[in-house]
Amino acid sequence: MVKIYFSVLLAGLCLASSIAPGQDRPKGTTLIELLANPTKYDGSTVTVRGYFIAVGGERDVTAFLLYLNREDAENMLGDAVAVVPTEQIRRDKEKLDRMYVMLTGRFYAVPTANGSFAPTLKDIVSSTVWSDPNRPIGLKVHPTKQ
Repeated sequence: MVKIYFSVLLAGLCLASSIAPGQDRPKGTTLIELLANPTKYDGSTVTVRGYFIAVGGERDVTAFLLYLNREDAENMLGDAVAVVPTEQIRRDKEKLDRMYVMLTGRFYAVPTANGSFAPTLKDIVSSTVWSDPNRPIGLKVHPTKQ
């Protein structure tokens, strides 16, 4: 019994120590939720998925945006969150650009002059490709059904 209690206590301490002091646990959410309720998530660490696009060329200033989907990005509908890139994201730009990605970072609802908010994701701690729109994850054939 003591052995089990000690194991559970040790596992809990290891899990708790994986988050730095003052850092909150990431909240899984959607872009729709962030765009609809920006002040609710202001300052929170979130994990979110969306269509990632890098706008600009090699010598131009590049903007990094996370859209709801590919069609919204291609038609510049404006339902995007600005992404402040880390050095890792800049290095992985070719891999992440025009892919559905999962990002974990701190969300900010930056006030604008007209009284609305510019949704921004920065201090990114994780950036991974979720799905390639040319080979969607939902259409991949299950290995046992080939």
